[in-house]
Amino acid sequence: MSANRTILCVDDDPDDLELLIKALETVNKSYRLLEAEDGTDALAKLWEMHKEGTLPCPIVLDINIY
Repeated sequence: MSANRTILCVDDDPDDLELLIKALETVNKSYRLLEAEDGTDALAKLWEMHKEGTLPCPIVLDINIY
């Protein structure tokens, strides 16, 4: 399984997620940014990527998800 140029951003607050994505796009536009709104959504996206033989690197996770 190989890592690719995808960053998984997990946050349940749309404003925080938008801010994070804009910041990451400012730093480096070559990465694919994948958004997840909660842990369940993140696990589903990780599972789909795993089935394709890839995983995101890194994963940016909000630890205060409700």
